[in-house]
Parts: sequence; structure tokens; C-alpha cells
Amino acid sequence: SSDTVNTNEVHATLSLTLSEAVVQQANIGNLKLSTSVTGNHRLRNLQVAELKGRLNKLSRGDYSVEQLSFDGSFRTNTAPNLNTNNLVAPWIIDLELQAKNARDGTTQLRSVGVELSWHTPKLKLDSLTVEFPDGTLNADVKSDMETRLVDLNLSGYFPLEQITHLIGERNAKHLSQYRFKSAPDIRLAGQLQLPKRNWKKLDWKRDLEPRLKAAGSITAGAGDYRGITFDSAKTDLNLTNQLLILPNLHVVRPEGELHLTYTNHLVTRDYSFG
Repeated sequence: SSDTVNTNEVHATLSLTLSEAVVQQANIGNLKLSTSVTGNHRLRNLQVAELKGRLNKLSRGDYSVEQLSFDGSFRTNTAPNLNTNNLVAPWIIDLELQAKNARDGTTQLRSVGVELSWHTPKLKLDSLTVEFPDGTLNADVKSDMETRLVDLNLSGYFPLEQITHLIGERNAKHLSQYRFKSAPDIRLAGQLQLPKRNWKKLDWKRDLEPRLKAAGSITAGAGDYRGITFDSAKTDLNLTNQLLILPNLHVVRPEGELHLTYTNHLVTRDYSFG
């Protein structure tokens, strides 16, 4: 609908339903999508947009999700012009995603919940909740695009083998030396200063890892490290300048307790116990 004579306002709604479709080699069981848009015809401005949808049974190769729902709103008070290249900056964007029974060939997730917002110049992952078959992960990320500063928090207990394939072959090989009978409890707070260079060409080892600072703690039950078993282990941790330090590693074995300091350089992989 529109009133181009008196107010130049335009209102549009769109509904879409797909069943048993194939899009970009992805198999879709069922998709329902609805969107509404409000804009100004004379100024060619898009002012408000809302998007809601629900997708059932999506699969492509090793990736699959039983159900995915999303709800998003896009608002602005400055009416960005569609002729400009800076379309994102004036918008206030809030987005919620919910997924159930997702797989990628290695990792199985019972559910994933995401709340994301963009209020210029701040981009926030207000909430990320992941439920594994035998663990949970909670995270939030706050970033300021003007200062390029990113703050993150992570907590939960989850099996490390579920994520090793996501962190690179070298890191995965190192992490696989640690094995636990039950998922360890991990709590981390970190900060990352993004560089000014082109973000499309960022390299983790060169541009990001040296700028990452983190502190937290790990508490674990029975497990082993390179075949050396233990009944329990706990430690604080600090990461700065690509140097990982466990300053108060406490390990309990049947014959007694160990109090150690552990350091590991993430570039050279040189490590020491003290």
C-alpha cells in the first residue's frame, strides 16, 4: 500500500513459503518467511523493515539443522538514502536466531540461541547459548567500530573434542593431548584490539592473536595429559603477547598433589613446567 500523493509513504508486506526445495545445493524441507517494509517514495528512503521466518530440515553436505527460526528488525530515525554506499551505519538492527539439532559432521548441537544487535557504532553479540549433548557454552561479545576494541566473555562446560576442528590443525593437535572423562568448566574474559588494516585480509596468527588478552580459569575432573592420568585439575590462566601462562596449576593424583606453573608460547610451541 502507498500514499504517494500526501505523505509519499510506502508500506509493503511479503510472505513466502517453500516446500521440498533445493537452493544453492542446500535441501530445504519447509520454509516460511514474512517481511514488512516502510519507506518514503519521493526520497527513496527505507525506514523500517521487519523479518521473521522459520525453516525446517535444512541440509547441505555434512551440515544439517532440524529447525531454524529468526526474527529481526531494522530501524532508523535518519532515513538512510538507498543511493549511498553507507547503508548500514544509520540503522538500529536487532536479530534473534534459534536453531535445534544442528550438525557439521563432527559436532552435534542440541540447540543454539543468538541475540545480535547493531547500534552504531557498537556491534554486540548480546547472547550466544550453545547446548551440546553433554555440555553448554555461553558467550557475549561487545565491540566498538570506532575504537576497534572487542570485549568477550565465555563460560560453560563442554567437551573440547567437539570444537578442535574449528581452531586449526596445529591448535587441534596440541589440544588433543588433553583428555577428560567429563567436560571441563571453562570461564574466560578477553579483549582484542582490531588493527586498522583491511579486515577482509586479516590473518589470525599475524594480525589478531598477538593483540588478544585473556584471563580466566579451568576446573576439570579426571583425565590425562599425554598418558599421565590425574583425578582432578584446576588453574587460572592468562594470555598476552601470545604467551599462555597457568600460574597455579593444581593437579591431584592418587599418590598426592602437584602445584605447578605452566607456560606455553603459542608461536614456537615452547613450553615449560615450574
